Amino acid sequence: MVTIEDIKSDKWTTEIQIPIVYIRKINHYESSFQLIVNEALASKNRDTDLEISMNGLFSDDEGKTTIHNLEYLNKCIDSLEASSVIGVKQDIYRPNLHYMIADVWVPCGAFSFTLLSITRKYFLKYVTPEEYSQLRDHIRNIIYPLHITVKNADT
Repeated sequence: MVTIEDIKSDKWTTEIQIPIVYIRKINHYESSFQLIVNEALASKNRDTDLEISMNGLFSDDEGKTTIHNLEYLNKCIDSLEASSVIGVKQDIYRPNLHYMIADVWVPCGAFSFTLLSITRKYFLKYVTPEEYSQLRDHIRNIIYPLHITVKNADT
């Protein structure tokens, strides 16, 4: 038996909530990089103590474009994520990579990270759509359209 219901009827309205699972992946890693002291940094260090910030900037074009230390590291981790193995050191050094210390660009000799672990945090949210175009039976792979107009239904 098949019945046809009027889509605009208030008698059978229902509110559907679609569950969405968001998974936030958190990478835990350690990183290391080697800095090569140049003459400009050595001359700046002659009269004062240097403070080295680990939240500095990297550049590979002598400061024309810069990227924050953590941003550079996260981009490298994201790009190598598929090939990263927990506990295996990944080389992310680029030629001509420099780090800013005390307003001086210092060459990097090496840069790497090691993925220590991955933590996943799960979030569940329900979304209520305002319009429905179809029902989909994912088990049988059948789509049922919802916006149907039947003409000459009396005959």
